Amino acid sequence: MNDGGHALLVEEVDVHFGGIRALDGVGLAVRPGEICGLIGPNGAGKTTLFDVVSGIRRPDRGRVLVDGRDVTRRSPAWRARHGMRRTFQRQQLFGQLTVADHCVVAQEWRGGGGGFAADLLASPTRRTHEARRHE
Repeated sequence: MNDGGHALLVEEVDVHFGGIRALDGVGLAVRPGEICGLIGPNGAGKTTLFDVVSGIRRPDRGRVLVDGRDVTRRSPAWRARHGMRRTFQRQQLFGQLTVADHCVVAQEWRGGGGGFAADLLASPTRRTHEARRHE
């Protein structure tokens, strides 16, 4: 494949985990404005491909181009700063929180009472709202 105006171009990507070939010569081309879905059974390599595209995993071979620029060796943070974002599928929000804490977090979308400054300064209003939520 050549770049030809693709927003995302994945060329001949291989990823191995020991003797297992997770990806073998995978290519993907997505044009600007195009919506692309990736489907397949468990173990087909979908997550591994997303890891390579987002920079979480470096391929054993091949490259990733974004808007014609080779980003294969760029970090996930660099890619994020330049517009490439990734979300993760998780069954829980925060591994270190209890179920009760997760419920409090879910209520936080309404605001903590007094805005950002109140959160930083732990204002009495903020503490009152937080105590009510914990109850």
